[in-house]
Amino acid sequence: MDCCPICQENIACKPSVKILQKGADGINNASLIRGDEIRVSAGDAVHQQCRKDYTNAKELKNIEVRFAELTPSKGLRSTDTFCWKEQCLFCCEYVKLKDKKRSADVFRVSTLDFQDKIVDICHKRNDTWGLEVLSRVSGVNDLPAADALYHQQCSVNFRTGRNMPKTASTPQDKKRFGRPKEKLTEEGFLTAMEYLKENDDGQLTVQDLVGKMSETCGEEKSDSTKYMKTRIKEHFDDEVVISYGPGKPNFVTLRRKAISILEEFHKKVNTDVETEKRNITEAAKELIKSDIKEINCSSKDEYPSSTIISSMNENVEFIPSSLYILLEGLISEKEKSLKIASLGQTIIQAARPRSIICPLQLGLGVQLHHHFGSKFLIDTLNRLGFCLSYSEVQTFELSASVAKDPDVHTLAADQSIQYVADNIDHNVRTLDGFGTFHGMGMLSGITPGIYRNTIVKRKKVSASELLEKAKVDKKYIHDTRALQSPLEYTAVKNFKVPDVSVHASLLCSLLWPKEALGWSGFCHIVADGNCAGKSSFKFLPMIDVNPSSASCIYSTLLYICKEAHKYNANPILTFDQPLYWKALNIVETEPKESQIKSVVLRLGGFHTEMSFMGAIGSLMAAAGSGLTEVLQTVYAESTVTHLMSGKAISRAIRGHFLLCNALTILMLSDIYPMSIYSLYKTIDRQRNDLQDSQASDQIPDPKNAQASDQSNRPVTLDPEVERLFHDIVSGKICLNGLPDSEKLREIMTKISEFKDSLSDCRTAQLWFMYMDMVEILRMFIFSERTGNWELHKGCISAMLPFLAASGHNLYVKSAAIYLQRMQDLPNSNPSVERFFQEGHHVLRRSQRFWAGLSPDLVIEQVLIRSIKTTGGLTRGRGMTDVQRAQWVLSMPHCARINEAMQEVTSVNFHTSDQHKVLGDTRKKRDDSGTHAMIEFLNQRSPFAQVKELRNIETGVSGDERVNADKAFDVGKDILQSMEGKKVSEYVFKKSRQVITLSSKSSVKLDDDELKVDPQLLFQRLLAAAGGHYPDLTEVFKFELSSIPTSMFDTSGVMRLADKSSLADYLWKQLSPFEISDDSTARSVVDGGSLLHKIPWNRGDTFLSICRMYVDFVVRRYPCPTVVFDGYEAGPSTKDHTHRRRTRGITGTRVIFEESTPFRSKKDIFLSNNQTIKQAGLHQDAKFRVTKRGN
Repeated sequence: MDCCPICQENIACKPSVKILQKGADGINNASLIRGDEIRVSAGDAVHQQCRKDYTNAKELKNIEVRFAELTPSKGLRSTDTFCWKEQCLFCCEYVKLKDKKRSADVFRVSTLDFQDKIVDICHKRNDTWGLEVLSRVSGVNDLPAADALYHQQCSVNFRTGRNMPKTASTPQDKKRFGRPKEKLTEEGFLTAMEYLKENDDGQLTVQDLVGKMSETCGEEKSDSTKYMKTRIKEHFDDEVVISYGPGKPNFVTLRRKAISILEEFHKKVNTDVETEKRNITEAAKELIKSDIKEINCSSKDEYPSSTIISSMNENVEFIPSSLYILLEGLISEKEKSLKIASLGQTIIQAARPRSIICPLQLGLGVQLHHHFGSKFLIDTLNRLGFCLSYSEVQTFELSASVAKDPDVHTLAADQSIQYVADNIDHNVRTLDGFGTFHGMGMLSGITPGIYRNTIVKRKKVSASELLEKAKVDKKYIHDTRALQSPLEYTAVKNFKVPDVSVHASLLCSLLWPKEALGWSGFCHIVADGNCAGKSSFKFLPMIDVNPSSASCIYSTLLYICKEAHKYNANPILTFDQPLYWKALNIVETEPKESQIKSVVLRLGGFHTEMSFMGAIGSLMAAAGSGLTEVLQTVYAESTVTHLMSGKAISRAIRGHFLLCNALTILMLSDIYPMSIYSLYKTIDRQRNDLQDSQASDQIPDPKNAQASDQSNRPVTLDPEVERLFHDIVSGKICLNGLPDSEKLREIMTKISEFKDSLSDCRTAQLWFMYMDMVEILRMFIFSERTGNWELHKGCISAMLPFLAASGHNLYVKSAAIYLQRMQDLPNSNPSVERFFQEGHHVLRRSQRFWAGLSPDLVIEQVLIRSIKTTGGLTRGRGMTDVQRAQWVLSMPHCARINEAMQEVTSVNFHTSDQHKVLGDTRKKRDDSGTHAMIEFLNQRSPFAQVKELRNIETGVSGDERVNADKAFDVGKDILQSMEGKKVSEYVFKKSRQVITLSSKSSVKLDDDELKVDPQLLFQRLLAAAGGHYPDLTEVFKFELSSIPTSMFDTSGVMRLADKSSLADYLWKQLSPFEISDDSTARSVVDGGSLLHKIPWNRGDTFLSICRMYVDFVVRRYPCPTVVFDGYEAGPSTKDHTHRRRTRGITGTRVIFEESTPFRSKKDIFLSNNQTIKQAGLHQDAKFRVTKRGN
């Protein structure tokens, strides 16, 4: 025992002694006399002085005398309240029933005429006893309902006119057992009980009442906490509720019986209407308050589950019936269950704030914190009474972080789990720019999902406990040179790609003027099949290491293997391209027995899609096709730049789809006699006529209307196409039945013939290639949305040639290896291949069939978006280790609470179930965008009979070297050259990529790239010529170009002089002569060439550099003369040559001495003429410098 049992102080602070049995008995007896709960046994150690004072015989005797002098009294619950269930209705004696059954002399009132007979007897007796019984019985209408009790002897004496039996007496008259209570102690106890009655709000604890008692009688004479509980129960009997729980405060709540409230109400005298209203209100208040206190919720040991929060019935049943009746009568709406539940729980939470947690109060607080993370918002609503406080919501998050999930680590046969990881970057300290967070975020997805109903226990959580739960073991790789995998490129299998998407896009284009659904909206409506189910997601702890490092990726692989092992599943992990390639090298270089070897690595489909759209933009824009100008009819010029790079992915997809639709319409208008463009204008005119007729009050003439109908009736390609469309939309024909349509096959055949007829037209072939690339993009989106694994592989295979031709080399090598590994998956991992064939290679955030998402897109939408949007980590929560662990670990529980609140309120934070392209506003925008593109292309048709490759907007043509229209063949050649080569040794050469022309020439001046726009230059020339030439036809007699092509190249720089041709001409003009061996012969060295000949070492002084040149020249040339260009400042004929050599870069002049060390770059140093001149002067000490003039 570390403490003295008497004074509760450290046993070592005072002299102590170990007591024997006799000493233990003495202390225990003294404890009984004093009314304490001290118990000791032989062998315990106590302070010597404490034992002497505590067992002082004189003091103990005085205590016994004081107890004897006191009058024994028992604190009754009330002197003016009669309890029918516990007292005899005749003698008021308390009756104790065993197991609620009557004893031998005690009976219950069971008949209605009993009360009438007793009233008659009271009138006949007309004595004191009769008047007391009459006043008591008159206060209740139904004695059997009140469970009234009586003694048989009392009933006999009362009926026969005799007096009250002598055995009947009040509790004060009965003999008491046990030692008497001290008067001061009893007064303190009664004072505490009165304080409890006056402050009965469910917030007082037993410890508070002990403290209140000690204020009256002192700490020495006040009861202990344990004894106080017993005395409170004896004092109030079943009208008190004390909450229990290990380590929890014991809250005390009083509750009044309904019968006592009604008795008190009936005893009040009503003098007027207002008083009666007030009395009725007071009685109703007491009844509702009593019902609230009887709610079976003894303590706040655990929080309401999401199942309870989402259930309307559970929330309504949480409210007492009396409160429900009140609110139901006050609220006049039809659908009022939710408001009744909300207002009712608000009242309950306000009545019992420290002893209960209402479901909707918790749900609203957690939902607001989940979405907004605003302490101000939550505390404001808490002050208004509508949700829990911010501190309580934080306590829930901490408790949820360490809550134990039920054992659900066994997946069903139709369930699969896969993981995805991506880098998370955030500039934490924006004040100075230091401390940027770079970490690896991870997420797991199970399809179909597992939805747990975890009970969150309310507890205090330490920072160390939280960090231990979120701990990820970090493994470091120090030698990254060993991560060169021995992989080789092999031939990629030709996958059979179904053409359902192609037929769907063609059908949408055929009916676009009338049915403006768009390809995405059409597939959203008609796509149907076996859905793998909605996925459930779980955030995994972040790894606070640079995500691009090999150590972070290695730690991620190990952690994913550990997590997958819990589910007895194959670890499937998705990365974007940079992380995928590093992870692949780690997996390939691991030993065979390593658990990392079992990881199935996947290349992120979303990022691959972005790279492919960047390839489309680079091929078309760099080829000078005019794609940028077409897109600018719908998008702003600054937006098109991001659209072409593939970064603005949503806008890019819409722009490419609209343009491809417009091209198809334009192509069909050339194939069929009935112009689709005319049909488009006809329908547009009909819409305007319809709006005009609706705006007009005149009734149209039937004859004129019939004539107008004959002239403006829309004519489609064939009624069968319309029937096919409506059959698919109505569900009569499935989407997979489109390829079987004879009419569509006929139209596709004519389109193919139309393309063949323009096989010699390079511009048309370029745009046909563009339409093919957009169709590949559509098929890839179709494969991801529907979970088609074979189509997924086929689309990536079809992307590879264009990625290779456009120079997207990183994705070429990654996608090629990825396809090789996925091609071998049936042999290496059949179970994973089976899951992928069933559509489990994608994740789903909804139950719809057209809802599949690439895993790397899911982590962007679910994890990273949650971190960086309102309510996330980067919006005021903080990024410390503890804050990250709390947010990540509590997110699943908070998300379930959020979903439960959305379910019970029927208010969703996300968008509606309708696809965004199906809205009326979006349809109008797409319709007008397509119309604008058609008008632009109709004047600049890309399908014109033109042999050259030209820009459809500017007319700039490319020569035979430009092969952008053959990008597919160029890419195929690159892929074939990769076969059989080692990945680590193969080098992608830029010379093998497509050669493109640019619609805008550019020159580089001082690191600034200046664009030369031919159209703008042409307009300026016309404006300038307008004031000098009355007849502009004279201007067009001259060569019109942005630059003289004979003197300048396409970049705007003067062409390089053909000096070799000049030398050949001079040799032909001169006759040969013999060189005499004369000692006076001298060697002339070009100083400019000499300066660039010898490399410089950083850190060498200029004197040592000068000596290197001197030694070099002296060893190689006899009697040398080094000649430098001697041009001073100002324009000269060599300026263009200098600008071409320096690529437009002009370095800062450097003033140096012989001892000055060289710290710059040689090219930048020599790009300044003044610096070159000074370097030449420094070499004058060793050889003579001759300056050449003009």
